[in-house]
Amino acid sequence: MALPRRGSYEPACRPKEKSLSIPLTHSQRPRPGRRRRSTLCSSTAFPIAFLITIILIFSFPSTSQASYLSPRLRRLAERGLIEIDRRPLPAPVDSPILPRQDDSSSSTQGPTSTATSTSAAASSTSIDTAPSSAPSSAALPTPFDTSIGSNFTSNACPDFFNKFLANTTFQQCHPLSLLLENSNSFFQASGSAVLLTQALDASCAADLNSCNAIMKDLASQLISDDHCGPDYTEQNPIVLQAHAGLEAYQPVYQASCIKSAKSGQYCFVDAMSSSDNLSDTYPYYLGIGLNLPGGSRPTCDKCLQDTMAVFANAARDKNQPVSTVYTQAAQQIDLGCGPTFVNSTVPVATTKGSSGSVVVGPTSGFLGMLVAVVVGALVLI
Repeated sequence: MALPRRGSYEPACRPKEKSLSIPLTHSQRPRPGRRRRSTLCSSTAFPIAFLITIILIFSFPSTSQASYLSPRLRRLAERGLIEIDRRPLPAPVDSPILPRQDDSSSSTQGPTSTATSTSAAASSTSIDTAPSSAPSSAALPTPFDTSIGSNFTSNACPDFFNKFLANTTFQQCHPLSLLLENSNSFFQASGSAVLLTQALDASCAADLNSCNAIMKDLASQLISDDHCGPDYTEQNPIVLQAHAGLEAYQPVYQASCIKSAKSGQYCFVDAMSSSDNLSDTYPYYLGIGLNLPGGSRPTCDKCLQDTMAVFANAARDKNQPVSTVYTQAAQQIDLGCGPTFVNSTVPVATTKGSSGSVVVGPTSGFLGMLVAVVVGALVLI
């Protein structure tokens, strides 16, 4: 049996044939010094070629893959940033569910039902898409609209919460100071400039003096021993935040109701809707005693100056939560906006405002002198 010459190749995928004992002639023998080319059988070459083609197609990025992105989004993607769409969600169209009708009655009542459903859907659409100038109280954000929990020393504290939150006089004040930290509905509304403006319209329409007296009275009752006093002493977060929000009603009211001369909108709405500088919202939380985050640089504009002027005046009162955070925030703002942009030398916590609902009348001075004279006379006797 003739042996193949060294260097000859026999494909592995080809079945080996039985060698014949017929000797090869000189013309049939392979030429010396030349190797046979290696080939792949067709059953294996096609899948491999197809796989290589698919890999090559998806390995190189196509110029059309990012063509749908706007230049702004492409720049954000290159910097690894995410842009949040704060526009309001489209109003849903509620289609009424009609009861099933028999075939006998469908021919007579079919057109009427269709007309009714069409008119109902049209009226629903017009109501949802056109924002009301005076929204109802049920549609406005409310404080503590989620569970306040059960981590209290007694039931007297949560009972007091439920009582004053259900009070219609309290609800008509729409206190923004209680919404900043403890309102899920306000958090949802803050993503829409329309809903946020409606909330501020209601809040700024409330009578400041009467509502401030109500909040001061509730703040005093809240920390009394009959209600949440023990929980306030134990530093219960819900009680602390509620007390701070009640005390800060007036300065937060005054700061949030400032309107921008440039846009004509509430400065607070402009700050919450701004995607250029997220730090613009932080100064409004000074009113409830939250520090200005380190490194934040709010926009140096008239809105910021007017807002800080309100909090500078309130910081003089040691009962106001802003008195504990104003100086650091003012110095940080002056660092970015200029040394005299806001007043950073306000003597904070030097006065004590009224924490209750007692109103001092014009005769209180005379009564005080009268009491002093009576006490002095008793001492002499």
